[in-house]
Amino acid sequence: MKGSKEWAIEHIDKESGYRLVQTNTKKSAGGKRSFADIVETKEVEKLCKGTLHITFSPEESHIFSDTFPKLKPELLKLQINKRFNDLGLTMDPTGFCHRAKESRERSGFYNCFFLPGSEIENHLSSLTSWGGISRARLIPGAAAIAALMQTITDQPVLVLLIGLKFSQVIVVKDGTPLYSQSLAQSGPGLVEEALIPNAIDFARISVRKDHDITEFHIVSLGEARENINLQDIGIDEWQPDFSTIVSSKEPDMVLKFPQLYGAPFSDSAYDFLPDEFARSWQLQSYSKMVTIFATLMAVGLIGTWFYLQPILEQQQLQYQNLITELNNKKSSLQSRLPETAILNNFNRLVKIRSLYAKDFRLDSLATDLSQALPQNVHVSDIKVQRQSGTLSTTPQPPPVPDIYNTPGAPAAAPVDQLSVPELLQEKNITIALTCITSGSYSEVTTRFEKTVATLATFFAIKDMTWSYREADNKGQLNCELFPAPEEMEIQP
Repeated sequence: MKGSKEWAIEHIDKESGYRLVQTNTKKSAGGKRSFADIVETKEVEKLCKGTLHITFSPEESHIFSDTFPKLKPELLKLQINKRFNDLGLTMDPTGFCHRAKESRERSGFYNCFFLPGSEIENHLSSLTSWGGISRARLIPGAAAIAALMQTITDQPVLVLLIGLKFSQVIVVKDGTPLYSQSLAQSGPGLVEEALIPNAIDFARISVRKDHDITEFHIVSLGEARENINLQDIGIDEWQPDFSTIVSSKEPDMVLKFPQLYGAPFSDSAYDFLPDEFARSWQLQSYSKMVTIFATLMAVGLIGTWFYLQPILEQQQLQYQNLITELNNKKSSLQSRLPETAILNNFNRLVKIRSLYAKDFRLDSLATDLSQALPQNVHVSDIKVQRQSGTLSTTPQPPPVPDIYNTPGAPAAAPVDQLSVPELLQEKNITIALTCITSGSYSEVTTRFEKTVATLATFFAIKDMTWSYREADNKGQLNCELFPAPEEMEIQP
C-alpha cells in the first residue's frame, strides 16, 4: 500500500503501547478496504502520518437510549447530561463526556455513549506529541465493532468480545452500540462458560425493552475467542464473512482484533476528539505550512513576506476570536450554575440516591444475577418497581434552570429535597423475578433450592413460589427480591 496515509490504531496498554495497521480503499479491489500487516509499537509518531483512526477500550463506559425533545445542540447536551445524572449509573457523574446519535427510524430517540473525561485526556496528551497528522478520530471499541458489523449485515448482532484482560457482551445494530455488559474473568482470557447463557438472557431482555429487538445473531470475537465453545453450551454461533469488505493477508485477524479493523468504518457521531482541539490543531497546521512557505520564499524574494503578512495576521485574529468565543461560552455557562449551597445539597442528593433510592436498571443487575443463578436456570422475566415510603411523591434531583424559555430565571426546586436530602432514603426497590428450568421433578427441585439459597446471599427474598408441569417437564420459580443498600454516612 505504497503512498497510503491512513492508519487504524488500537491502544493496548501503557506497557505494550499501540497496535496499528496501514489501510486504504482500493478501486481495483471492488471498493474493499485494504489492510497491511499489523505492527505493535510504542513509537507511533515515527510510523504514522496522515489520517489516524484511533480506537481504545475504556475502563468505564455507559450506554443508554432515550427520547428527547427537539432542542438547540447546547440545550440538548444539558438535557442528556441531566438524564445521565438522574439514572444514577455511576457514583460520581461529574467529569463525564458523551456523544449522542439520533435514530434514523425514531425522531428524537438518541443513543448516548458516556465516558470519563480523564480517559479522553490521556489519549489527547499522547496525540499532541505526534507530528505529521492531517486528521485524527478517537473512537471507543464498542462503536468500532458496531461499525464493522454494519458493513456485512443489517440485522442485530450480539458480540461476545473475549479479550486477554477484558471481556464483555455488546449488542449492535446499524452501526450503533445498543447495550454493553462486562463479563467476569477467572484469568487472562478465561470466561466461565456457565455465565454466558445468563448474560445473553439479560442482554435480550434489555434490548427487547428499550429497542423492541427479540432476535439477533450471536458471534464470539477477540484475542481469546477460541477459549470458549458456544456449541458446547447449546448456542448456535453466526459465522460472519468479512472478506466482502476487508482485504487482508491474514483474514483471521479481523476476528481477533475487530475494533482495530472496524475503526475506519466507524460513525463520526462517536468521535470523542473535542471539536475545539480539532479546530485549534487545524489552525496550528495551517500556521506551520504558511511559516515554512514564507521562509523558503524569503530566500529568493523578500517582498513575499509583505504579501503573506496580512494572511498570518488574519489567521492570528481568527485564532484569537476562537479563544474569545470559547471564553464567552464558558463564562455564560458558569453564570447559569446554581448557588454553592444548592450545588452542595444536590451532590448529597446524588450520593443518597445512588446508595439508597436509585432505579436499578437491568444491565446493572446482570452481573449479580448471572453469578447467583446456577447452570440451566434461566431468567424468563424481571420487573423493577419503586415502593414509596413516607413521602407522598417521588422526589427528583433539582431541575436545570429553564434557560430556553425564561432566560436568566432558574426554575424553582422543591424545598424539602434541597433542605433535607436524607428524605430520599425512605424509598424501597422491589425486583419481581421469574426463572424457568427443564428436567425431572427431582432435578428441578434441586436447582430451585440451590437458586433460592444463592439468591439469599445477594438479596432479601419474599413471596417465593414455584410450580412443576409434568406434561413438558418444566418448572417455574416466582419470587420478590429486595436489594439492601450498603451503610454509608453522607457528609453534608
